[in-house]
Amino acid sequence: MLYPSRQLHRFVSVIAVALAGLFVSCGGSSSGSNGTEAERNTAQFLQEEGFNEFTEALQRAGLLDSLTDGAFTVFAPTDEAFDRLPEGLIDGLSIERLTDVLLYHISTSVMSTESLEGMLHSEMANGDDIVVDVVSADLFVNDARVTAGDIATTTGVVHVIDRVLLPPQHLAQALAMRGEFSRLLQLMTTTGSLEPNAPGMTLLAPTDAAFERLPAGMLEGLTVQDLTLLARYHCLPSSIVATDAVKRELIATLGRGSVLFSDLHVNGIELSSINIPTRDGILFVIGTVLDPPGTLFDTIAARRDLETLNAILLATNLSFRFDNPNKPPATVFAPSDDAFAALPAGTLDALLAEPGHGTLLQILDNHVVAGNHTEHDVAAASTTGLPTGYGGTLAITIEQGEVFVDGARLVAPNLLATNGIVHVIDAVLVPDGLVLP
Repeated sequence: MLYPSRQLHRFVSVIAVALAGLFVSCGGSSSGSNGTEAERNTAQFLQEEGFNEFTEALQRAGLLDSLTDGAFTVFAPTDEAFDRLPEGLIDGLSIERLTDVLLYHISTSVMSTESLEGMLHSEMANGDDIVVDVVSADLFVNDARVTAGDIATTTGVVHVIDRVLLPPQHLAQALAMRGEFSRLLQLMTTTGSLEPNAPGMTLLAPTDAAFERLPAGMLEGLTVQDLTLLARYHCLPSSIVATDAVKRELIATLGRGSVLFSDLHVNGIELSSINIPTRDGILFVIGTVLDPPGTLFDTIAARRDLETLNAILLATNLSFRFDNPNKPPATVFAPSDDAFAALPAGTLDALLAEPGHGTLLQILDNHVVAGNHTEHDVAAASTTGLPTGYGGTLAITIEQGEVFVDGARLVAPNLLATNGIVHVIDAVLVPDGLVLP
């Protein structure tokens, strides 16, 4: 719903008396109000404190005068925030569309940063919701970080943000408007992957620059089936905000396999924008095209530091155990080439020469734990240990922030597979009491 200038003014006049005292007590952790700021209304504050682009846009839409009377929360983008938009985006909007964008920065209720931190959604003056999230102690409104909050004026409170808020659109429209997702749009359209599952989905959106970093001709060499797997690996089956994604950590995609969230990263790739609401779900922006994982065996075979383990799996015909995506997931602690090289001279050759490889199979079983266990999960098992396929229990210790499994250090954790997780370790885990040949 749109509130043109006069409508907005009339609306807030009705509630002004009820809200007039609220903004005075707004408190927050970013930057408190002071006497000088509280002597100015919101329009004056914006004009006098250098919010030139925002003020000019408000004047063009006839909304600036509405901020001189009443009680509002205004999320004020800096000039630098406007500079981050695609060139000409704001200037090219009709007055009606510009009004919609600007009212998406204004709430007709007064909200401190403290009250915002307890919310997930809040309706703005244009009728659309914003997404509120606290990430690493920073308050985010959609993809915008609140860089200064709780600035009291005589007509409400101002929170300064580092991005311009764009009202929710359908996914395809949102990607097109932002101007850096033409390659992703082409991929998603070709594979029919923009049709979300109710109640929506989360799209991990690589930029055009991310696609340009792919090997030349890679996408052209993929089948439609492979392209579909690639596209759907960037889609999560429900809408989820950043903090909830980090709490859940491992999330299954609409494609094959899961993605791993940690801090503001997914699969180790930094999220350059988070929590962008659309009509179809949530949009995150990443600077790298995510590579869908293969099986546990594929993951091991692709590592140059696991060539010895790969050769052992092939020599013992055990590769099939790790190459079946239909088996229950497993976590493999994979000794590096250096770990095998550190065994006593001739030990590995003797193990491989043993008929039936019985001893070697027992050693390998001691490196496998049922289920998906991320590095965080492994660390959390420091009091209980982890039961292995051999029948023993791996002791977990943490020293100076590093995780050790029966004394072996995790040197490359969280290598995702469609049927589990691989952690590279720097020692071979020989079960207690097992006699080596």
